[in-house]
Order: sequence, then C-alpha cells, then structure tokens
Amino acid sequence: MLHPFARFSALRHRDFRLYWIGFLVSISGQQMLWMVQPWLIYELSGSKVYLGLNALAQAVPATALVLLGGVVADKFDQRKLLIGMQGVYIALLGVLATLALTELLVVWHIFVVSFIHSGVSSFENPARQSMFPHLVDRDAMPNAVAMNSSVHPATRIFAPGLGGLILAGALAVTDSPRVAGGTVLLLAIGGVAVYALMLMRVHLPPVKRSRGGTMLSDIAAGTKFIWRNRIVAHLIGMAYYNMFFGISLGVLFPVIAKDIFEVGPFWLGMMWTSTGFVNSESFGSSQNHFQSTSYVGLLRISYGRPSRRRKNWPAGRRRLRVRPNSPEFPQFPRHDPYSAGGGWPRLVSESKEEGNSR
Repeated sequence: MLHPFARFSALRHRDFRLYWIGFLVSISGQQMLWMVQPWLIYELSGSKVYLGLNALAQAVPATALVLLGGVVADKFDQRKLLIGMQGVYIALLGVLATLALTELLVVWHIFVVSFIHSGVSSFENPARQSMFPHLVDRDAMPNAVAMNSSVHPATRIFAPGLGGLILAGALAVTDSPRVAGGTVLLLAIGGVAVYALMLMRVHLPPVKRSRGGTMLSDIAAGTKFIWRNRIVAHLIGMAYYNMFFGISLGVLFPVIAKDIFEVGPFWLGMMWTSTGFVNSESFGSSQNHFQSTSYVGLLRISYGRPSRRRKNWPAGRRRLRVRPNSPEFPQFPRHDPYSAGGGWPRLVSESKEEGNSR
C-alpha cells in the first residue's frame, strides 16, 4: 500500500522544502494583490477603461522581456536573482501600501507599480523555473514539478477569499478604500518577505552555466528554436490564448461584483476563489489522464487533423509513439541534469501504411 506521504517525496529534500513553503506563502500574498489592485482602480475611478489599461500595463513588459529574462536566468545564479527580485517586489509594494495608507494613492500610481512589477516578474519566473529542479534528485523530479505547478491553483482557492474577508473588514472599520487596500497590500509584502527569507536558507548546488555568446545571440537562438519546433510554438501560443481570452476575465470582476451582483469585497474574493476551484479540478483531471491524452493533444497540435473525406487522406497515416532519445524531438540544453537529453521519452511520428496491423 502506498504511504500517504509518498506523493510529497520532493518535500523530503530540505532545500526544495524551504523553497516550496516560501513560494506557497508568496503566491498566497500575490493572489490577494491580484484581487485588490483592480478593486482599488475601480473604487477610485469607476472606469472600466482603466481596468483594461492596468491589464495592458502588466501584459506589455511580461511579453517583451520574457526572452531576456530566460537568458539572464541561464547565465547568473538563480537563487541570488530571486532574492534580488523579492527585494524589488517589497520596495514596489511598500511604496504602494504607504501611498494607500496615507490616503495619497491615485490610479496612475497603480499603473506604474503594475508595469514595473510585471517587468520584474519576467526575470523572476524563468529564474524560479530553472532553479527548483536542482533542489531535488532525479527520482523526486516528477513530484517536484507537480508540487511546483500546484501552488497557483491551490492558493487561488483560499487566498483571494481570505483577502476579500480582510478587505471587507478593513473597509467596514475605516470606511476608506485606500486604507483597506493598503491593509491587504501589507499582507502581500509579508508573503514576499517570507519567500526571500526562505531563499536565503536554500543551498543551490553548483550549476554549469552558459558562458559563450552574448545575450542578444542567445535570444536569437531561443527565437529560432521556437520558430523551428512547431510543438513548442503551438504550446506557447495556446498559453497566450488562454491568458488573453480566459484568465483576463478577472480584470472585470470588480465591475461584475459591484454593478451586476451589487456585492462587496468579500464576495469579490469569493469570485476569485471560485476560479481556483475550477482550475484545481482541471489540474487534477489533467494529472490523472495525462498518459492517455497528452500525446494525442500534441499530435493534433503538431500535425493537424486529417480531412474526414478518405480520398483526401495522405497515402500513409501518422502514428504517435513514445521512443527514447529520438533525434526528431526538439533537443534541450545538455548541461541541464533533467533535460530531455538524459534519456527522457520523446515524441516521434511514424508513417504506417493503411491496412497494416498495429
């Protein structure tokens, strides 16, 4: 019988455990931040356009700097980068919280902080994603990936609801949207501070880093890799599609809560929490059915779906198999101890004449 804690085997590694706990606390605070920023904008301005502008201020640097962030994470110590990024976050949110608590906050202050915060995240995310695989051994790597991926959907369940409860309570006591929002911002700062302290205790083993070439040449190489490998390009495109047309619905949550449902901050937090339940259910389903569905999805993304009319089908039909060390799958950097070059399965398409038995 499987031990109940076997699924958390990655937490047996001290450094990953420190990283993961700090990351969990930090993202809990960020979930509250993502809820309170649009609420403050709509309370101060009543403008739906400003909500869209704030989302645009976050999207532009996140898209423009993501390749540069990956190159920086590849060349420098990720742990030190992450600690520095948390310091920038604390400074940004500290300024915003001070302006809010002193009743000096205006909408353009939030725009500026959102823009800079998103730009810093373009460097923080690649550094974090490239660091945590080095904190566990190879056997615990799948569990570490699953636990790292579960942080966002898990915190979305409880953090926004808790933030909405605190926001509603502070608003009832102070009768000031700025002061109430500043109270939640202090919680977000506390989460980032805990993450920074945990990272200071993490020991990152020596990592062989890329030394050759300039940052521009590395960015060009990454762009060519995405362009030449259709699977990667389509997966990135699907992620952006989901962000623009799915997750972006949260931008209008303050409008829906105040103008349509006519409810306060607590129920706004519960709206965010409801999306967490949906995301967690989807995440769990995808984990349970990964082996049976992911390869089929990648096949359709990469090769398209043939016409239903048999006369338009190609002479051979394509079949997907899992085959280790296939040269047809995109090759990843060999210096990464958990890269695809280390014997992990790759997807390969084979042509099989119709009529042949499988």
